[in-house]
Amino acid sequence: MFLGYGLFGWGLAHVPASTATTLSLREPTVAAVLAVLVRGERLPLLRWAGIALVVGCLTVHHHRPQPQRRRPGRADGRPTSSRSTCRSRTGGNC
Repeated sequence: MFLGYGLFGWGLAHVPASTATTLSLREPTVAAVLAVLVRGERLPLLRWAGIALVVGCLTVHHHRPQPQRRRPGRADGRPTSSRSTCRSRTGGNC
């Protein structure tokens, strides 16, 4: 058991924070399903519904469109030129 948690912690340290969060949210559902498959435990219907809800929400979260990153620049999206920056700092004398 110590080896499993050690490897899980090591893996979380080597992935981005968003991936670590998603993996941490999946861990209890995987543990419950493994308990059913490996140990033969029985889960009530409400717990299966909870597992389905967690898996469904994480799937929707994973497949949602990612927002476009804005490039630094002006409000209209065009990049600023070095001359406009120079003018604003020196009053127009570059």
